Amino acid sequence: MLVKADIGDNNNKFYRISLHDDFSCQVVNGRIGGNGQNQPLKRFSSEHEASRFMDSKIREKLKGGYQTFQGIAQTKSKAGMSRLALEMAASEQIRTQHKDVVSDLIKRLVNANVHSILKNTDLAYDEDTGLFQTPLGIVTLESIKDARDLLNKLSVHIEAKDFDSDEVKALLASYLMLIPQKVGRKLSVAGVLPDGEAIQKQNGILDDLEASIGQVEELRKKKAQGGDDAEAKIEVEKIFNCEINVVEDKAVIRKITDFFESTRQKMHASYGLAIKRVYEVNIDAMTKAFEEEGRPLGNIKFLWHGTRPGNVLSILKSGFVIPPASSPWVCGRLFGNGVYYSDQSTKSLNYATGWWAGAREKEVFMFLADVAMGKEHIPRGPNEKLPAPGTDSTYAIGGKSGVLNNEYIVYKTSAGCIKYLVEFE
Repeated sequence: MLVKADIGDNNNKFYRISLHDDFSCQVVNGRIGGNGQNQPLKRFSSEHEASRFMDSKIREKLKGGYQTFQGIAQTKSKAGMSRLALEMAASEQIRTQHKDVVSDLIKRLVNANVHSILKNTDLAYDEDTGLFQTPLGIVTLESIKDARDLLNKLSVHIEAKDFDSDEVKALLASYLMLIPQKVGRKLSVAGVLPDGEAIQKQNGILDDLEASIGQVEELRKKKAQGGDDAEAKIEVEKIFNCEINVVEDKAVIRKITDFFESTRQKMHASYGLAIKRVYEVNIDAMTKAFEEEGRPLGNIKFLWHGTRPGNVLSILKSGFVIPPASSPWVCGRLFGNGVYYSDQSTKSLNYATGWWAGAREKEVFMFLADVAMGKEHIPRGPNEKLPAPGTDSTYAIGGKSGVLNNEYIVYKTSAGCIKYLVEFE
């Protein structure tokens, strides 16, 4: 499989040539995102002649600017675990006293993840394998890593308003080979990535992809390790070690509702949403780490954390993750590389609705967590080197620290412990 993307020449196409058993060669080519055109068969009297023809065409295309596709070619191999298998694993492994309600929640979270990815890209989802595919092949975790590296480099050009240099065009062309976009017939850097919000939207797509594929890959590995006893192996080595129950205590619901309503602001797009249901959450590893390392810091706050629905299941599995500081998806973290919370409800809710990434989610959730702030540092603005020496956290005050809304940042995942998952409508 060969590919060619050239922003200047409006090229975004593929070329595939295959050799059949009857010594005929079939060429399929076209624009990425489409099925391509089947060219007339070329027939030869021997495999040697057919191979020579195929090699000559490949050399011709490579000289013309095509490159070999580095992903995994399209396949129907049962290498993954289907969406249904993931739902079943989560439903069986997550402890609950409200089986039907929580099973429905899990199904909606998995479906929301897949829907969020498909509506923003030209990716296809294979129900049999549980994997996402570009028009050229399977999206892998390695492909996502490469895409993040490219997006990090692209963000520098977009911030500088560089839409026309050869370098930025080449970077975008490479990115589109990994994560195809619905860009229409005319390709341009400004059309695909006009501003920082567009970069954040791409980050959101990559986050959703990584969360979904990571869950499927972990299940696949456990199944492979289990051999004939795969199902039992998955039961023993759980990937979901948590408990979720529906909150029925009216006093608790009232407390959370009051906390939400007391700090929501009309300036936020999510202002009109209301609480639909509250779930009590206990993630085993997160609770243990908080009790051993977080709680002793003291100064514990009760705070919101907004996230898109495609990330909720991943957080229930692994808790919060702080990416390395060099990772491109930490763009926009003004106060260092940590976990961000807020006491202002609709500020966090905007993240959950996808508003900051230019999207609008149908399923909307937020977490409520105990956060051990310990010794706080109040910054004057976002340009300080953080975390500040001798402190455990940063408290960016709205209207004082260069931001409109309060932000609470901790730099160790053990400083936060999720207590509730709140669903909105």
